[in-house]
Amino acid sequence: MSYSKKALVYCIWSNLYLPLFLVYLILQEKYLDFAETPKVLPYLYILFISEAVNAFHFKLAFGVSQSSNKKIFQAILSKLGNVKISELIQSAICVLLSVFVFAFIAIIFGASVTSNYEQTLVFSSLLSIVTILPACIHFNAQSAVSLLASGQYSTNLNTNQQKMILQKFYCTMLGAWLGAFVIPLDWNRDWQAWPIPCCIGALVGTGVGQLVFLLYLNDILHQSRPGSGLIGKNAKRTR
Repeated sequence: MSYSKKALVYCIWSNLYLPLFLVYLILQEKYLDFAETPKVLPYLYILFISEAVNAFHFKLAFGVSQSSNKKIFQAILSKLGNVKISELIQSAICVLLSVFVFAFIAIIFGASVTSNYEQTLVFSSLLSIVTILPACIHFNAQSAVSLLASGQYSTNLNTNQQKMILQKFYCTMLGAWLGAFVIPLDWNRDWQAWPIPCCIGALVGTGVGQLVFLLYLNDILHQSRPGSGLIGKNAKRTR
């Protein structure tokens, strides 16, 4: 199996957890827990760990092109050893601050300031976990903020990685925004409570963004040279 095909297979399996997570929430009606802060915390922990492990592995594994599994493992360990503590601290601060930025944006769009503030923080935390966290891991805090704020690709970063992060970010925001439309409707359903529709919409948007990137990745596989990497230094850049 070529290196590019391994990348495609990895992307498929690494992103499989989110659809399964959504199916579990819907079938077990656990989505109602998003309106109750103590109950939703385990789900946020699961998302945080999943996104962090996924992004770290994605970043590290596809910068390595050795054929031997042992050499690949050694190379990944070497890359982990080169991670700077200062970058980790900056990324942690960036993720934390983004929670309050998303909360402020939610308030601008109609979230209550005096009530349901815990639910607003749950919503903003979810957005930070699925968008800002992976962006900071793939790049660094400064590059992640610059990319998401401007939407412009940097020539110093891999284009495919930037495209993946931006697609995921835009689809997540769009999903959250569309989810808000059902909240004011007079259906009197439990799942209309803030922030359940927006959280589910954001998760669905995240899944759609990942699917769009998989389709894009599958398309450029047919255009790239056999065995060439898509996410490392040997990646074929596309605009």
